[in-house]
Amino acid sequence: MSDQQNNPYRSTGIKFEATSIECENFEGIIRVNQIIVLALTMGLAFFIGFAIFQFSQGNALLNWKPSVLAVVGWVVGASAIPASFIIPSLMGHATRQKEASSNESTANLQSKFLQSYQSQLIVGCALLEGPAFLNTYAFMADNHPGSIAAAVVLAVVLLSRIPSRLRVQYWMATQMEGR
Repeated sequence: MSDQQNNPYRSTGIKFEATSIECENFEGIIRVNQIIVLALTMGLAFFIGFAIFQFSQGNALLNWKPSVLAVVGWVVGASAIPASFIIPSLMGHATRQKEASSNESTANLQSKFLQSYQSQLIVGCALLEGPAFLNTYAFMADNHPGSIAAAVVLAVVLLSRIPSRLRVQYWMATQMEGR
């Protein structure tokens, strides 16, 4: 299959070329972003694992009646998932508007967009990580299985944010559209 057939943006009319990135150290920037997401996910995974280990070592039973803390954790977690995509998107929109009238070289503009991508990625991940920690704490405090399930779901969504070369290239194509 060609790149156009695999391109998830093909319906938007954005042309994608695999060689369109002129920014220096593009691969290194992607690797740093991958490490950031993996590090955030691993810290969360260790805390979730610790909470489950602590529960398994004690004599406490699962509590099937949710506490206020558990319900708050679920609400915050459920609202964090769309917010983790919407808020970074708004940040990207602001960057695009700021750089739209710029007469910079393509490489410099792409470098600025990649810096913006990293900021957006970190904000999006932080919006998921905080509620996941809250739900893990709620599990430790109340032993409600829904809290640890919510934390695991948020960790999986966080893990899904790992950038690939192709994903960043498609993202960059949308940023550069119209230039």
